[in-house]
Amino acid sequence: MTISNYQAMKKIILLSLIAIFVGCKESNELNPVSFIPVGGLEDFSVPGVGQKNIKITDGRIVIHLPANYSAGDFIKPVLKASNDYKPSPDISNGFSFEGKSIKFDLKSATYSPVSYEIYVIPANPIQAVDHDKDYELIVQEGLEIDIPLQIRGTAYTITDSGSVVDLPALILKNKSDQTSVRIPANMGIDASGENVLRVNFPWNMQVGEFEGTVEWGSKKAVLPDNFILKPGAIDVAAMPWVDARSARYQVQGYNFLPGKRYEVIIENDFVKPRKLLLDRKDYSNLELNIPAGLPKGSYKASLLVDSKPVAVRTYKYLYYGNFHIREDETQPILGLISQRSKKAFLEATRTEYYAAATDISRNEPVMTYVQKFSSNNAVPTLILRNITTKKEYSLTQMRDLTCIMDGAFCFNNFEISKEIPDGQYEAYVTMNNGGASEKYGQILNIR
Repeated sequence: MTISNYQAMKKIILLSLIAIFVGCKESNELNPVSFIPVGGLEDFSVPGVGQKNIKITDGRIVIHLPANYSAGDFIKPVLKASNDYKPSPDISNGFSFEGKSIKFDLKSATYSPVSYEIYVIPANPIQAVDHDKDYELIVQEGLEIDIPLQIRGTAYTITDSGSVVDLPALILKNKSDQTSVRIPANMGIDASGENVLRVNFPWNMQVGEFEGTVEWGSKKAVLPDNFILKPGAIDVAAMPWVDARSARYQVQGYNFLPGKRYEVIIENDFVKPRKLLLDRKDYSNLELNIPAGLPKGSYKASLLVDSKPVAVRTYKYLYYGNFHIREDETQPILGLISQRSKKAFLEATRTEYYAAATDISRNEPVMTYVQKFSSNNAVPTLILRNITTKKEYSLTQMRDLTCIMDGAFCFNNFEISKEIPDGQYEAYVTMNNGGASEKYGQILNIR
């Protein structure tokens, strides 16, 4: 055999050995051992629980209790730690787990500590109580219900995919169209001291008959009683502003029933009232395509259902109107113009606010509430445009602000100079960062 042949043979043998080694490694990876040591933990078991029901990954010990687990709310694990690691606290003495967050550390004088969290999941953690009759509910704001129910196991659970879950959920499936809605819930205690699932229904809940399923991590249980949701009175949320680029106007609320006619009337001091038809999308949404010729600015909007007016909530302490058409989403809104003499109080809370004013006295500052979208530090200048002469006057902000609701909302103050004659005026604001509002929806009478 020549030297070159000998060298070639050595390479072939070496490559063959490497291939055999890699093949063995791949084979071992395809057939993992049932327990993989994590940190300083070499072995962990629980009497009465099969080893296949215990999973340890990334500092989490997940224990799935079998249906015949006989120790109740108690676990006494057997664990073995490597080197000089010892558990702290010593969980080998056993612990109760119901509704608790279980954690321990393996500590060593030589090595860094290793932390673990324990999740105990019973075979049937969700235990519902038969209500004996269906839940009949009226859809309205603040709809809440307590469902007799207990969830067993640790305070937190973990899904099969490894996500930690701290809150249960109620899944309602509509029996007519099979659509479902998932509602996050909380556990609570009712007046009689019983455990309950406390559910706050969302504002866009539709009416109908529903089957209820409680979800806790990857565990689910169908409730024995159905949910029958019936429509209540129409309730309309405060109407939002509209950006011109979307050209969509959305009304949100409760109990927009099919088969009814929904209309909106919009108006301000510069545009005659216009009645426009709204499209019903579902029980909680109405929509309108904004007419192309409608000027941008602030408006008052009122809702009609079958030609009858329906009350609409407004933020009267911040906005004269409830319908604002803007050029884009960064444009500020001149929401309210008032004066200090217009102080009033909200009926429900007796909280002070300043009512919108159109008759403006030059003997006191003009107050404006400006909602900013591009920069909260932008400073407004109030522009008054005389309707008769078309001449504009710029009012510089005074140093002091006037605030309401413990400083949550603040008004800019502007002094009316002597050079501004009595008369009727349009108003808008410009910002020192280059932005400007649309025209305020009311005509101001300065005297």
